[in-house]
Amino acid sequence: MEVKLSKTELKGYDEAFSGMTEQEGTQEMVVPDTLPDIGAVVCTSGTPLIRSKDLSEGQLRMEVNVPARIVCRPEDGQGVYALEVNIPLTVVMENTGIHEKSLCVSGLCLNALETRVLNPRKVSVRAVVGASARCFLPEMISVLGAPEEPQEGQINVQEREISFTPVCAVTEKTFVLVDEFALPAGVRLLGQQTRLEVGEINPVGTKLVVKGSAKSCLLYSTGEDEIGTAEYSTDFSQIIEAEELPETVFPEIALLLSGAYYDVSGENRTGKMELHLVAQAVVYGKRSAVCLTDAYSNRCALTVETGRCTTGGIQSEQTLRETLRETLQTPQPVSEIVQGCAALCAPRAEDGALTFPVTVCIYYRSADGSLNAVRRSVQARFSAQLPAGETAIPVSVGAGTLTLAPDGTGVEVLLPLELRIFVEETEELSCVTAITCEEGAAPDFSDRPSLVIERAGADRDLWAAARENGSTVQGILDANGLEDAAAVVPGQMLLIPKMA
Repeated sequence: MEVKLSKTELKGYDEAFSGMTEQEGTQEMVVPDTLPDIGAVVCTSGTPLIRSKDLSEGQLRMEVNVPARIVCRPEDGQGVYALEVNIPLTVVMENTGIHEKSLCVSGLCLNALETRVLNPRKVSVRAVVGASARCFLPEMISVLGAPEEPQEGQINVQEREISFTPVCAVTEKTFVLVDEFALPAGVRLLGQQTRLEVGEINPVGTKLVVKGSAKSCLLYSTGEDEIGTAEYSTDFSQIIEAEELPETVFPEIALLLSGAYYDVSGENRTGKMELHLVAQAVVYGKRSAVCLTDAYSNRCALTVETGRCTTGGIQSEQTLRETLRETLQTPQPVSEIVQGCAALCAPRAEDGALTFPVTVCIYYRSADGSLNAVRRSVQARFSAQLPAGETAIPVSVGAGTLTLAPDGTGVEVLLPLELRIFVEETEELSCVTAITCEEGAAPDFSDRPSLVIERAGADRDLWAAARENGSTVQGILDANGLEDAAAVVPGQMLLIPKMA
């Protein structure tokens, strides 16, 4: 006869797929007739935008667009002008863990952006976009406990309260961020880059209050064809509705851009920015339940099936800090640094280290006064010094003020970096998955005395002593006048009565 066990069910989400890939796209462009022939390409800037995200059985398809601005110098070397080109890419990930009804959290990063001059009237632009994706499916987390209808003395059970931190909410919110900024009159925009960062995340009931910033780096030319730069930071605060959340949560927010518009066409000194963003939330929540870890009977033969279960999970969060120090070599000696921008990509755990790419773009003037640029991607590495048994899960990255200094052969780069991590500690347990009772086939304890005297040891608990001698934990406590098992002292002589 199968014994019906009690069951605690908790709503959660299973991370069925997690992956990263790169996708390359190219686009050719002819210089409009109103502009002069290309003498040289100074630099190319852009930011990847998500256009659509479609899921089907076994496949994730993301349509991405990289609007790029190419700063060119004419053949006569006088002034600069910008070409605008859109580079479309299709990112495809295939895996059996991807389903049509999956909730997908994705990220984009521009790993490379290069322009090649095919002839004085035509260029080819190449973009390499790094994409990450995690797909979640709703699931019911079941924890089995003691039999639903226990019979007095029929089955003895051992239970343990366990805690774990499953994903308890996956959601997203789209919003628009609008701001104005001051620029000199009559400027022409040559290029822009946008970096999004998450700041504080505060859970309030079933809501997440998310604070962050959008950092814009602008490159422009004046009516006298002089080059200017500007940097602006726009803070935002958004409320994201989540499902019912437990008291202790560990939220994770990933930001995506779906549109970025900068307008400096007005005659006054005010520029306008409009960003379309997607805030994606994955929330881990601390749960607890009573789990059945073992069972036996002194009155019937039991078949107990067990399986492995993982308890623990995320215990805390930390912020790690490092400073990126690199020297970027330049084709010409640097006489003046015009502007520098940094783009951060999603972090990952790899070979025991926590890493993420940082792309640095520097605009500078050479000795002849001409504007040039160098772009390089370097790998930031963090080491989480955690106690044995704990692991670090990278969550999000941030950066401080970028410091640049010419050093003769290039530019020395100093960039303070922050990496937010979750600290995870897990434990594997043996848990009961099913019990079958065969009545009329009681265990034989006839060779055991009615009373056993045993010395309590640190490596042997009351449960093991009771099970071996046909007794119960409560029977041992009663026979020795003890309130609970914690009152047992190692080395103490215990009376173990047979209760079969």
